[in-house]
Amino acid sequence: MPLLTTTDLTISFGPHWVVQDVSCAIERGELVGLVGPNGAGKTSLLRALVGLIDPDRGVVRLDGRAISEMPPRQRARQIAYLPQSPTVHWPLAVRRLVALGRLPHLDPWQAPSGEDEAAIDEALAATDIVDLQSRTLGTLSGGERRLATLARALAVGADLLLADEPVAALDPGHQLQVMELLARLTRSSRAAIVVLHDLTLAARFCDRLILLHRGEIRAEGRPDQVLNDANLAEVYGIRARFGEPPERYIVPWERIAPNELPRNTS
Repeated sequence: MPLLTTTDLTISFGPHWVVQDVSCAIERGELVGLVGPNGAGKTSLLRALVGLIDPDRGVVRLDGRAISEMPPRQRARQIAYLPQSPTVHWPLAVRRLVALGRLPHLDPWQAPSGEDEAAIDEALAATDIVDLQSRTLGTLSGGERRLATLARALAVGADLLLADEPVAALDPGHQLQVMELLARLTRSSRAAIVVLHDLTLAARFCDRLILLHRGEIRAEGRPDQVLNDANLAEVYGIRARFGEPPERYIVPWERIAPNELPRNTS
């Protein structure tokens, strides 16, 4: 049984459809990249998968159970979520922020156990921010804050991680570190869905890609199947240069003039 499934998922804001009839299945052990241009519906889809917005129609199931039927605390233990622009209003120390990831496992007013502290330590080490743990968030750079919020999501220890642009604001070394971390995370029985704009990172690290365009799945499959000339031209309006196998890189090379763009006949 797939870990996560969606069936005919459709989301609108007012009169505008942002996700239309999306059906997909995510297996354990998969790192799935969610790609597509700005406004394609990626963030809205991710928020629906975690239960933060209700779809107009369709259903999201985790291990066969509709997430709308799951108690919030159980859902929070099984699905970890890193939003695109996480906001923290209090001057928390980094370790305290990461510790928030353990709240779904604790009863009210319960102190963290040794297992919780170990999970916090592991998340700090995995994101390479152990030396930042006593600093407050206001003293960190944008990239360091991004790593801290990723560590909070990792500390949950959930079966499924949903990460919206986890490498945004990171330098190249930390981008590679985060993608390597996500790849390792999903080698066991876990899975991750990650929104990416860097097509080379998507092609190199993801087992499978889902390409969204205007709220619909335009292509799904292996990176080499999805990120081809035709799809890049239609969805992004670009031409790209590709690394020859076994190297997997994609360099957006030039924009395509509007009169040269392929027409969508679907």
